[in-house]
This record gives sequence, structure tokens and C-alpha cells, in this order.
Amino acid sequence: MPLYSLTCLALHYPTYAPLRALVHTSTTLVHKNGGLVRKIDYLGRRNTPQRIKSSSTPGGVGEADYWTMMFDANPPTVKELTDRLRVDPRVLRHTTLLVGKKLKEIVEPKWNITLQDSLQLPTEDAKVEVNQRALDHDQPNSTSNSAFSFL
Repeated sequence: MPLYSLTCLALHYPTYAPLRALVHTSTTLVHKNGGLVRKIDYLGRRNTPQRIKSSSTPGGVGEADYWTMMFDANPPTVKELTDRLRVDPRVLRHTTLLVGKKLKEIVEPKWNITLQDSLQLPTEDAKVEVNQRALDHDQPNSTSNSAFSFL
């Protein structure tokens, strides 16, 4: 089954009972349809970038409870979950992203870039050459054409 990531902004209540109920109904739906919930993260109450209006808050709200859920499920289950979240009055915004369809896509990176390639660090030979040039430059009667001649 494909791995999905759900990010949800829920309406903030003084107690956490509505948020717990929302998470519980979401996880129950995934479990009943043969899916597996891998991780649930509560990211806390945060200010929203702009006021968010919904059917339950016509004036809009400026803060929401952010939470994420990583789960394995089949596409019809994901559609049913997003349909339920769309009509739930506790949900301000939500998005579901496909992380990967196969285990190799999830575990292995898509690009084989090493840290040295990404930062373009010099190789050991280049380091030795730079050090040798610096030593040659420090000698008083050096005639070598150094890359550090401006020093």
C-alpha cells in the first residue's frame, strides 16, 4: 500500500477533546479499511498566516491546532478520508500527499548525492595542492605562481 502524509489545521478549542476525537475518527477510518497508521505528530497551536474562514467560523480564525499523520492506505480509503475531513466543522484546512508507492521509493533517496557532491568540497588532492601553494608562498624567495598571490 502507498504511504501518505496528512497535514491538518484544526479549529482550536479550549479543551483537546475535539482534537482527540478528530484524530481518533481519522485513524479509525484508516484501520477499518485495512490501512496502517505509522505516526501521528501534534505540532501545537500556532498562528495561521492569514485569517481562515470556514463554515463553522464565518469571521475567520487566526490560530489553529496543527497535526500530521503518516499512514499506509489504498486510494479509495484516502478519498473517503479527505471527503470526511472536507465536511468536518473542526477542520480548517487539510492536505494529503503521496510519499511513495513502493518501499524502495520511501526508504532510498531519489537522488544519490553525497554531502561532498552537494557542497562541492575539494578532494584530498586539491587540499594538498592548496596547502603546498600556501607553504611555497610563505617562503621569501618563492618564484612559484601562487593562487594566493594577492595576500
